[in-house]
Amino acid sequence: MECEKEVGNARYTIIISGVSKGLGRALALEFAKLGHIIVGCSRNQTKLDSLQDELSTISSLNHLLLNLDVRSNDSVKEMAQIVLHKMGFPHIVVNNAAVMCQGV
Repeated sequence: MECEKEVGNARYTIIISGVSKGLGRALALEFAKLGHIIVGCSRNQTKLDSLQDELSTISSLNHLLLNLDVRSNDSVKEMAQIVLHKMGFPHIVVNNAAVMCQGV
């Protein structure tokens, strides 16, 4: 079907929280290999830098990785504004960030 062909060749902007390790990182790398634009966030700048380097070897697209804590509403709002300004509306959002409660 023509519709399936168009979807198969589409380039999506994909937001992934918790992108610096585990499932988030794996998804970012796989989506980048498929030709999609990655917008990711994490609290760990060192791991974000490492992921940015790896994404650069996979794809020449301008991926955007931001250091922020999703527990901060202000940070999430700021990220949304940055993404809308630089990338437009995202096509897919993967809410992968984990919030841990210690002592529970």
